[in-house]
Amino acid sequence: MLSTVSKRVPLTRSNFISLPVLAFYAPYPKSRLYSNFNSIRTYSTASTTSTPTSTSASEEPITIYEGPFATAAKRLKVFSFSSLGLTLVLTPALFLSDAAIGIAPRTTMAAVALITSTASTLAIHWCLAPYVARVSVPKPSLGQVPILTPDTPITFETLSLTARPLYTTVPLRSLEPSTRLFTTWKVKKECEHLVQARNKKGKRVAGQKTFFLHLELLEGSKYYDKGGGELARIVRIG
Repeated sequence: MLSTVSKRVPLTRSNFISLPVLAFYAPYPKSRLYSNFNSIRTYSTASTTSTPTSTSASEEPITIYEGPFATAAKRLKVFSFSSLGLTLVLTPALFLSDAAIGIAPRTTMAAVALITSTASTLAIHWCLAPYVARVSVPKPSLGQVPILTPDTPITFETLSLTARPLYTTVPLRSLEPSTRLFTTWKVKKECEHLVQARNKKGKRVAGQKTFFLHLELLEGSKYYDKGGGELARIVRIG
């Protein structure tokens, strides 16, 4: 085999390093080598140019409601949670200062600061957790209006304790009016097992079971009385 290679390619110093490669391919005809190479190149090009199947338009949700004070609610929760974190960080400084204050007064001051900051943060969360920033439903086929039936999944975007988006999805039939302060709707007790919630990263989390919406804005939506009128039925009951 090496003699065959030496007849085809002069054995010089420049091509001595590539001798093993030439020795391997020398017995094969040139046309066969190029045909094999072209087939491999065609296959690799086809595999790299193939794109994954994109999500169909029917799977993208559409927004039917937006809370007018969603930005203000988020800023208030961010401020409240940040102040709590700042209190936790600065409280130990009370015990490190050189002031002529006994350990008992310092402990009392630290406890009051922590309790006050924690209580205000929890109170703000209790009031604003049900506030809905956005309501969305599955998008139907192109050119069609969503038909909201009792089994239509509806997604509420609210805020978690740390002011991060929380997405809670429930079927429309599981909702009913709520009498709790700062809420308008709630999930029925017998339908709480249908609640599905996720955070912005898609991780499953505990969902919100009470919601506050500006019903006058919802009534003005073009999806309010479409299809089965299920959305309008819930609003009218409330």
